Amino acid sequence: MSKGRLGECRLCQKEKELCLSHIIPEFMYFPTYDERHRAVMIPKGKSKYEQKGIREYLLCDVCDGTIIGKRETYCSPIVKSIQDLRIARNGDQYSVSNVDYANFKLFQLSLLWRASISSAQMFINMSLEKHHEEIIRKMLLSQDPGKPNQYGCVMFVLDNVSQLHKIIWSPVKDTIDGFTCYRFLTGRIFWYFFLSEAYPKDVEDFFITPEGTLRLIKAPWSEETVTKRLAGNVAEKYNSAKDGG
Repeated sequence: MSKGRLGECRLCQKEKELCLSHIIPEFMYFPTYDERHRAVMIPKGKSKYEQKGIREYLLCDVCDGTIIGKRETYCSPIVKSIQDLRIARNGDQYSVSNVDYANFKLFQLSLLWRASISSAQMFINMSLEKHHEEIIRKMLLSQDPGKPNQYGCVMFVLDNVSQLHKIIWSPVKDTIDGFTCYRFLTGRIFWYFFLSEAYPKDVEDFFITPEGTLRLIKAPWSEETVTKRLAGNVAEKYNSAKDGG
């Protein structure tokens, strides 16, 4: 791990030497890399290539490599199986069984938390209120995954893609049925995070269960629909930035 900067670790809050920590784990970029090991990311309204996932001096070695890192190690093959669609399907749903609840839920929480505390431009539209950041920080530090509906995540999967699996989209704050959520797009997977106990009731069945069942929804949108929406957002952000000087 890269070192070289002293500061307060954002997780344990101790003054330590910090390492360059990934915000979105490196393994989640793998499906997006081309033959030159480049991924397309859209952080400011215009697409750009990155040869390594965005990193920032946020965590000490212990927090990055042990508390966060061991969750990534466990979840990497599960997420890869989803990206490759090597998971069970029943109609408009997918499922993964025998998932360790604590490991996967804490991984989801770490993804949400890191994106929120990051100062990178890629995550400028992804900001939880401070008390939510603090609650999640304490959950991660104590390795307490909480209940399924505490910052629950619903995952959608695009099953027929030719290009979108190569894109990581800047996370954004959104609303569904009047409830606040935070949306990530990594490859073919959409991740929708909801605040604790504040979500449409019909999504509750898609939070990972303590018994280890992860149910995913086949995305009802076509790749063309998603691409047009992303392209529209890019154009809007680009024009806004240009008009603002």
